[in-house]
Amino acid sequence: MRVAKWITINRVALLALGLGCGGQSSYGASLTGPTAATSAPGVDSMRAPEVSGFVNTPPVVYALSSDATGVSEVVNNIPNLTVVSKDRQVLKAEYQAGFIQGHMQGKSIRDARDNAWVGLLYDGSEMPVDQVVVVNSIVNQNFNFFLHYLRTAPDRPAARGLTRLLFRMLGIYHGATRAHPANLDFSGRFLPDASYFRPAELVTGYGTPALTFMDVYFTNAVEDVTDVYWNLPAPAATEAAAATTLTAARAAPAHRIPRNPFWRNVNPLRCSAFLKRAKNGDLILAHNSWFFFMSQTMSMTIDVNGDRVSMNTLSPGLIGSLTDFGFNNKGLMFNETTNAYGYTEAKADGIFIFWRAALAEELAGSLDEFFHDISIDNTGTYMNAYMVADANSGEMGLVDMSYKSFVFFRSNGGPYTVTTLPPGQAADYDTTMVTPDYILGFNYPPSALVQSELQAGPPDWVDRVTELGLLVPDVEDVASAKAVITNTDPQPRGAIYSRFDLADENGIPIGPHPEYGTAPFGAIDAKVVTATMVRQANRLSGTIDLASPASSFWMRWGTPYYEGKPFIWSESAFASWPHPGVPNVLGGTFTRLKLHLK
Repeated sequence: MRVAKWITINRVALLALGLGCGGQSSYGASLTGPTAATSAPGVDSMRAPEVSGFVNTPPVVYALSSDATGVSEVVNNIPNLTVVSKDRQVLKAEYQAGFIQGHMQGKSIRDARDNAWVGLLYDGSEMPVDQVVVVNSIVNQNFNFFLHYLRTAPDRPAARGLTRLLFRMLGIYHGATRAHPANLDFSGRFLPDASYFRPAELVTGYGTPALTFMDVYFTNAVEDVTDVYWNLPAPAATEAAAATTLTAARAAPAHRIPRNPFWRNVNPLRCSAFLKRAKNGDLILAHNSWFFFMSQTMSMTIDVNGDRVSMNTLSPGLIGSLTDFGFNNKGLMFNETTNAYGYTEAKADGIFIFWRAALAEELAGSLDEFFHDISIDNTGTYMNAYMVADANSGEMGLVDMSYKSFVFFRSNGGPYTVTTLPPGQAADYDTTMVTPDYILGFNYPPSALVQSELQAGPPDWVDRVTELGLLVPDVEDVASAKAVITNTDPQPRGAIYSRFDLADENGIPIGPHPEYGTAPFGAIDAKVVTATMVRQANRLSGTIDLASPASSFWMRWGTPYYEGKPFIWSESAFASWPHPGVPNVLGGTFTRLKLHLK
């Protein structure tokens, strides 16, 4: 009850100040927030004078034509990209949007590939070749299944939306590797399947100078691949799978479990989030992402033929968010936290969630459509509890999932209606997590059915659960939402926004799960948006305009501050770990990002 007592004493002052961090740590750490390089409009006033000088670059414009343009900038360490693409052939518009994105993100996509590999496998030693072979097998198997689905799916609207996303992914790859777009058939008769690519383009690698199409695919699918990889049945089976890959000729040694068990332990134990209905009727959505500190988290707005989404993305090179925070111009707001599980049936033969989530978040126009798009398939991978709200109607809901069931909650401020898929299953849920006024996310499934199917034990990170339950009911505006989602308890184990790299003076881990040891892992960003902000953004025409004051969500890049500092690679025990494209100092400040649209 230590944490509950601390919150009772301090939450009023915390919310009144609007600070993401407050108080004094038990080992002398000043928990004030980071400082901005300047006090520019739209920048939060949190300060930490020990670390300053964030990366800021002016907007850069790249245009394929008057109907296909991108704007890229960095604001307080946050890469911020806007792409608008229009064409009467929607597949061409998607391809052009991807090409602009790939061109403007360039080498950072290759960095994202390598950083994804490090997060999955690395322990400070040489990357094992055999793991690369096994992952090659997984991504190629999934890609071929995905193409089969596009050709045969009875749900043609979903297949058309997914085909759009595939052409955007191809555009990202070409934009990063070619000087000019390819001359393709955009009529719908052509699909860029395995026969379209050279064999070398269908192999994913680590640390190689060339970027392949399958590198881009892997970077998008890394969360799904992680679950499939960690749930492979036995070494013999993985060796057989590896033998089917295009890289089998590399004569890889027998499969061995990666030497990074930390990832397996904490993989489902990350992200904090909430959705709150304020007393004035506004909806407030907040989220922070937990990942290895080589993450390149950023902001991206994509507008293709008037279908627009603004989202936090885990890295460059993505067709979707992967952190699953943002909003679209139909009025839908979304976030999620990943469900912890003791059991799943992960598989590569299916539509990975990265495809389904991008489809729902970018193209769905209602809560019903969002639920439909998320549930068109199930691979038992990256199973999340998605909070979703309609900024126009005020309705809010949640989609919970296991490897075989979906549960859909929705409310207009009163009791929730609950729908299960398959139908007719248990509708019980945790009423402390899902209430008429708010929904909490802390990596535990609210649905009793999902809890049972995933064999999810009680949340073992109880301090964080307690803090969210005490603080979120008092959230009424952006300032209090920012304070809660970046709340850094003096004891790292209890923080909503914390780090796993911390140790005491004797080297004993003191992070949220000290039993797993230390690692460069923890909260890497924080975001807040409201329904009012979404409605304002969605009045825009979707035309590039650098002078427009129109803004997206609030975002803070970087880790929590302890002892007055964020995580700093060169001063850490992990200084030798590769982290290409990631700054040495992982500090940031809340900033309202521009859309560059009028």
